[in-house]
Amino acid sequence: RDSALAWAEENIKDPSLIDRMRLDSIQSKIWENPSQATEKLSELPEGKMRQEFRASVANNWASSHLDAAREWANGLPEGIERDLALSGVTGAWIADDTAAAREFIEGSEELDAQTRWRLLTPR
Repeated sequence: RDSALAWAEENIKDPSLIDRMRLDSIQSKIWENPSQATEKLSELPEGKMRQEFRASVANNWASSHLDAAREWANGLPEGIERDLALSGVTGAWIADDTAAAREFIEGSEELDAQTRWRLLTPR
């Protein structure tokens, strides 16, 4: 745990400021240690911010270690956070190997129909 974050959690009473510091801590770890960033996600309160960061961590991790990011995302409990993490992984995969990613997405039972459609629809 970051010493600045630990200090803030003990001394700052504004929960939104502490959440922002947690977010900054996660952001700094996304590229240097994505595995550690995934662990820190649990420190964020449930909600949109955590969901968006889960997708961002997954996407950045998949850019450098696709299999590890995919395994992590698949291991999450079913629900929106898992779907967003898998979306992040497949987004990076599409950029790297479009044909393989498309094949995975089209045949995936891991992604719901809406997520598959969103990933396969050009923007």
